[in-house]
Amino acid sequence: MIRRALRRGDQPRDHGFSLIELLVSMVIFGILITLITGLLIKTQNQVAGLKVRIDDVDQARMAVDATTRAIRTAIEPAQLQVSCGNCSGTVSQSTAFTYASATKAQFFTNNGSTTNGPTLVTIATMVVNGVNVIMKTTQPPDASSVGMNWTYNACTIGSAGCLIQQLVIARGIPTGLTLFNYYDETPAELVPSAGASLGSYGLNSIDSVAVNVTLANSNKFTAAKPTTIMARVQLPNARTGLISVSPSP
Repeated sequence: MIRRALRRGDQPRDHGFSLIELLVSMVIFGILITLITGLLIKTQNQVAGLKVRIDDVDQARMAVDATTRAIRTAIEPAQLQVSCGNCSGTVSQSTAFTYASATKAQFFTNNGSTTNGPTLVTIATMVVNGVNVIMKTTQPPDASSVGMNWTYNACTIGSAGCLIQQLVIARGIPTGLTLFNYYDETPAELVPSAGASLGSYGLNSIDSVAVNVTLANSNKFTAAKPTTIMARVQLPNARTGLISVSPSP
Protein backbone atom coordinates (compact mmCIF):
# COMPACT_ATOMS: atom_id res chain seq x y z
CA MET A 1 0.00 0.00 0.00
CA ILE A 2 2.83 2.36 0.87
CA ARG A 3 4.59 1.61 -2.36
CA ARG A 4 1.45 2.24 -4.35
CA ALA A 5 0.95 5.59 -2.61
CA LEU A 6 4.50 6.58 -3.42
CA ARG A 7 4.06 5.57 -6.98
CA ARG A 8 0.99 7.71 -7.22
CA GLY A 9 2.74 10.67 -5.65
CA ASP A 10 5.99 10.47 -7.61
CA GLN A 11 4.38 12.41 -10.55
CA PRO A 12 3.20 15.73 -9.06
CA ARG A 13 1.48 18.31 -11.34
CA ASP A 14 3.75 20.99 -12.90
CA HIS A 15 1.99 24.23 -11.82
CA GLY A 16 4.95 26.34 -13.08
CA PHE A 17 4.37 25.28 -16.69
CA SER A 18 0.73 26.48 -16.52
CA LEU A 19 1.87 29.91 -15.27
CA ILE A 20 4.29 30.27 -18.22
CA GLU A 21 1.49 29.39 -20.62
CA LEU A 22 -0.68 32.08 -19.05
CA LEU A 23 2.06 34.72 -19.37
CA VAL A 24 2.71 33.83 -23.02
CA SER A 25 -1.01 33.99 -23.76
CA MET A 26 -1.23 37.43 -22.14
CA VAL A 27 1.71 38.72 -24.19
CA ILE A 28 0.24 37.38 -27.43
CA PHE A 29 -3.16 38.86 -26.53
CA GLY A 30 -1.54 42.23 -25.83
CA ILE A 31 0.25 42.17 -29.17
CA LEU A 32 -2.99 41.34 -30.96
CA ILE A 33 -4.84 44.15 -29.17
CA THR A 34 -2.06 46.60 -30.15
CA LEU A 35 -2.19 45.50 -33.80
CA ILE A 36 -5.98 45.68 -33.94
CA THR A 37 -6.00 49.10 -32.26
CA GLY A 38 -3.39 50.40 -34.70
CA LEU A 39 -5.40 49.04 -37.62
CA LEU A 40 -8.58 50.69 -36.34
CA ILE A 41 -6.81 54.05 -35.89
CA LYS A 42 -5.31 53.82 -39.37
CA THR A 43 -8.71 52.98 -40.85
CA GLN A 44 -10.30 55.86 -38.94
CA ASN A 45 -7.67 58.28 -40.26
CA GLN A 46 -8.15 57.02 -43.82
CA VAL A 47 -11.92 57.46 -43.59
CA ALA A 48 -11.49 60.94 -42.10
CA GLY A 49 -8.99 61.85 -44.81
CA LEU A 50 -11.35 60.58 -47.50
CA LYS A 51 -14.16 62.69 -46.07
CA VAL A 52 -11.94 65.78 -46.09
CA ARG A 53 -10.93 65.05 -49.68
CA ILE A 54 -14.57 64.67 -50.76
CA ASP A 55 -15.43 67.93 -49.00
CA ASP A 56 -12.50 69.62 -50.78
CA VAL A 57 -13.69 68.36 -54.17
CA ASP A 58 -17.22 69.64 -53.52
CA GLN A 59 -15.96 72.98 -52.25
CA ALA A 60 -13.54 73.37 -55.17
CA ARG A 61 -16.32 72.61 -57.67
CA MET A 62 -18.60 75.20 -56.09
CA ALA A 63 -15.77 77.76 -56.07
CA VAL A 64 -15.03 77.13 -59.76
CA ASP A 65 -18.73 77.37 -60.61
CA ALA A 66 -19.14 80.64 -58.69
CA THR A 67 -16.00 82.13 -60.25
CA THR A 68 -16.73 81.14 -63.84
CA ARG A 69 -20.34 82.27 -63.49
CA ALA A 70 -19.14 85.73 -62.44
CA ILE A 71 -16.53 85.90 -65.20
CA ARG A 72 -19.16 85.07 -67.84
CA THR A 73 -20.93 88.32 -66.97
CA ALA A 74 -17.79 90.45 -67.53
CA ILE A 75 -18.51 93.38 -69.83
CA GLU A 76 -16.89 96.58 -71.04
CA PRO A 77 -18.60 99.71 -69.65
CA ALA A 78 -18.65 101.17 -73.18
CA GLN A 79 -20.93 98.32 -74.27
CA LEU A 80 -23.48 99.62 -71.76
CA GLN A 81 -23.01 103.12 -73.17
CA VAL A 82 -21.78 104.43 -69.81
CA SER A 83 -18.50 105.98 -68.70
CA CYS A 84 -16.31 105.19 -65.72
CA GLY A 85 -14.86 108.19 -63.97
CA ASN A 86 -13.00 106.50 -61.13
CA CYS A 87 -12.32 102.89 -62.08
CA SER A 88 -10.03 100.70 -60.03
CA GLY A 89 -6.79 100.37 -61.99
CA THR A 90 -5.39 102.17 -65.02
CA VAL A 91 -8.01 101.18 -67.57
CA SER A 92 -10.42 102.78 -69.97
CA GLN A 93 -14.18 102.39 -70.23
CA SER A 94 -13.64 99.94 -73.10
CA THR A 95 -11.85 97.40 -70.85
CA ALA A 96 -13.82 94.70 -69.04
CA PHE A 97 -10.90 93.66 -66.81
CA THR A 98 -9.27 96.31 -64.63
CA TYR A 99 -6.75 93.91 -63.03
CA ALA A 100 -5.56 90.45 -64.05
CA SER A 101 -2.84 88.58 -62.16
CA ALA A 102 -2.23 84.95 -61.21
CA THR A 103 -4.14 85.35 -57.92
CA LYS A 104 -6.52 88.25 -58.58
CA ALA A 105 -9.06 89.13 -61.26
CA GLN A 106 -11.08 92.35 -61.21
CA PHE A 107 -13.68 93.15 -63.84
CA PHE A 108 -16.97 94.89 -64.56
CA THR A 109 -20.11 92.79 -64.75
CA ASN A 110 -23.42 93.31 -66.50
CA ASN A 111 -26.15 93.46 -63.87
CA GLY A 112 -28.85 93.80 -66.50
CA SER A 113 -29.38 97.53 -66.03
CA THR A 114 -27.74 100.48 -67.80
CA THR A 115 -29.24 102.97 -65.35
CA ASN A 116 -27.55 101.53 -62.24
CA GLY A 117 -24.13 101.14 -63.85
CA PRO A 118 -21.90 98.04 -64.04
CA THR A 119 -20.81 96.29 -60.85
CA LEU A 120 -17.10 95.96 -60.11
CA VAL A 121 -16.23 92.38 -59.07
CA THR A 122 -12.93 91.24 -57.55
CA ILE A 123 -12.05 87.57 -57.02
CA ALA A 124 -8.73 87.00 -55.28
CA THR A 125 -6.87 84.86 -52.77
CA MET A 126 -6.24 86.47 -49.40
CA VAL A 127 -5.66 85.60 -45.75
CA VAL A 128 -8.64 85.92 -43.40
CA ASN A 129 -8.13 85.07 -39.71
CA GLY A 130 -4.99 83.10 -40.57
CA VAL A 131 -6.70 81.02 -43.30
CA ASN A 132 -5.97 81.44 -47.01
CA VAL A 133 -9.29 81.87 -48.84
CA ILE A 134 -10.77 82.86 -52.18
CA MET A 135 -12.77 86.03 -51.63
CA LYS A 136 -15.36 87.53 -53.96
CA THR A 137 -15.89 91.27 -53.54
CA THR A 138 -18.74 93.10 -55.30
CA GLN A 139 -18.97 96.87 -55.51
CA PRO A 140 -21.86 98.69 -57.17
CA PRO A 141 -21.21 102.27 -58.34
CA ASP A 142 -21.08 104.95 -55.65
CA ALA A 143 -24.45 106.46 -54.79
CA SER A 144 -22.79 109.84 -55.28
CA SER A 145 -21.99 109.11 -58.96
CA VAL A 146 -23.11 111.98 -61.18
CA GLY A 147 -25.25 111.06 -64.16
CA MET A 148 -23.83 108.12 -66.12
CA ASN A 149 -20.26 108.81 -65.01
CA TRP A 150 -20.03 105.98 -62.48
CA THR A 151 -17.38 106.07 -59.76
CA TYR A 152 -16.07 103.29 -57.47
CA ASN A 153 -14.44 104.62 -54.29
CA ALA A 154 -13.08 102.48 -51.46
CA CYS A 155 -15.02 102.39 -48.19
CA THR A 156 -15.09 100.45 -44.94
CA ILE A 157 -17.27 97.38 -45.36
CA GLY A 158 -20.21 97.49 -42.97
CA SER A 159 -20.07 101.23 -42.45
CA ALA A 160 -23.04 103.46 -43.26
CA GLY A 161 -23.39 104.06 -46.98
CA CYS A 162 -20.72 101.49 -48.00
CA LEU A 163 -22.12 99.26 -50.74
CA ILE A 164 -19.15 96.86 -50.93
CA GLN A 165 -19.92 93.22 -50.06
CA GLN A 166 -17.57 90.27 -49.58
CA LEU A 167 -18.18 86.51 -49.74
CA VAL A 168 -15.72 83.69 -49.04
CA ILE A 169 -16.19 81.11 -51.79
CA ALA A 170 -13.42 78.66 -50.75
CA ARG A 171 -11.17 78.00 -47.74
CA GLY A 172 -7.89 76.11 -47.40
CA ILE A 173 -6.15 77.47 -50.50
CA PRO A 174 -2.40 76.62 -50.58
CA THR A 175 -0.26 79.73 -50.91
CA GLY A 176 1.74 80.52 -54.02
CA LEU A 177 -0.50 78.71 -56.51
CA THR A 178 -1.99 80.14 -59.71
CA LEU A 179 -5.71 80.82 -59.55
CA PHE A 180 -6.14 82.41 -63.00
CA ASN A 181 -4.66 81.94 -66.47
CA TYR A 182 -5.59 84.35 -69.27
CA TYR A 183 -5.75 83.75 -73.03
CA ASP A 184 -6.36 85.87 -76.11
CA GLU A 185 -8.54 84.72 -79.03
CA THR A 186 -5.69 82.90 -80.88
CA PRO A 187 -5.58 81.41 -78.10
CA ALA A 188 -2.14 82.34 -76.73
CA GLU A 189 -1.62 82.66 -72.98
CA LEU A 190 -1.28 86.19 -71.61
CA VAL A 191 1.24 85.92 -68.77
CA PRO A 192 1.34 88.72 -66.17
CA SER A 193 4.56 89.53 -64.34
CA ALA A 194 4.94 87.89 -60.94
CA GLY A 195 2.73 89.66 -58.42
CA ALA A 196 1.50 92.16 -61.01
CA SER A 197 -1.36 92.66 -63.44
CA LEU A 198 -1.40 92.44 -67.19
CA GLY A 199 -0.82 95.78 -68.90
CA SER A 200 -3.53 97.69 -70.73
CA TYR A 201 -2.89 95.78 -73.98
CA GLY A 202 -3.15 92.43 -72.18
CA LEU A 203 -6.32 93.49 -70.35
CA ASN A 204 -7.93 94.45 -73.65
CA SER A 205 -6.86 91.16 -75.23
CA ILE A 206 -8.41 88.76 -72.68
CA ASP A 207 -10.78 86.42 -74.50
CA SER A 208 -10.96 83.50 -72.04
CA VAL A 209 -9.92 82.73 -68.48
CA ALA A 210 -8.89 79.42 -66.90
CA VAL A 211 -9.81 79.02 -63.23
CA ASN A 212 -7.72 76.62 -61.11
CA VAL A 213 -8.99 76.03 -57.58
CA THR A 214 -6.72 73.91 -55.34
CA LEU A 215 -7.77 72.98 -51.80
CA ALA A 216 -5.81 71.22 -49.06
CA ASN A 217 -7.92 71.26 -45.92
CA SER A 218 -7.28 69.03 -42.90
CA ASN A 219 -8.89 67.85 -39.68
CA LYS A 220 -7.59 66.58 -36.34
CA PHE A 221 -6.92 63.13 -37.79
CA THR A 222 -5.13 63.81 -41.05
CA ALA A 223 -4.19 66.31 -43.75
CA ALA A 224 -5.75 65.50 -47.10
CA LYS A 225 -3.74 65.65 -50.30
CA PRO A 226 -4.36 68.78 -52.41
CA THR A 227 -7.39 68.63 -54.70
CA THR A 228 -7.54 70.74 -57.88
CA ILE A 229 -10.59 71.51 -60.01
CA MET A 230 -10.09 73.43 -63.27
CA ALA A 231 -12.40 75.08 -65.79
CA ARG A 232 -11.94 77.49 -68.67
CA VAL A 233 -14.55 80.05 -69.67
CA GLN A 234 -14.83 82.44 -72.60
CA LEU A 235 -16.20 85.93 -72.19
CA PRO A 236 -19.55 85.91 -74.01
CA ASN A 237 -20.10 89.65 -73.53
CA ALA A 238 -16.67 91.31 -73.49
CA ARG A 239 -15.15 89.76 -76.60
CA THR A 240 -12.04 91.18 -78.27
CA GLY A 241 -12.91 93.57 -81.09
CA LEU A 242 -16.61 93.73 -80.21
CA ILE A 243 -16.58 96.93 -78.19
CA SER A 244 -19.43 98.56 -80.07
CA VAL A 245 -21.72 95.51 -79.99
CA SER A 246 -24.57 95.41 -77.49
CA PRO A 247 -24.17 92.84 -74.68
CA SER A 248 -25.82 89.48 -74.98
CA PRO A 249 -28.75 88.77 -72.65
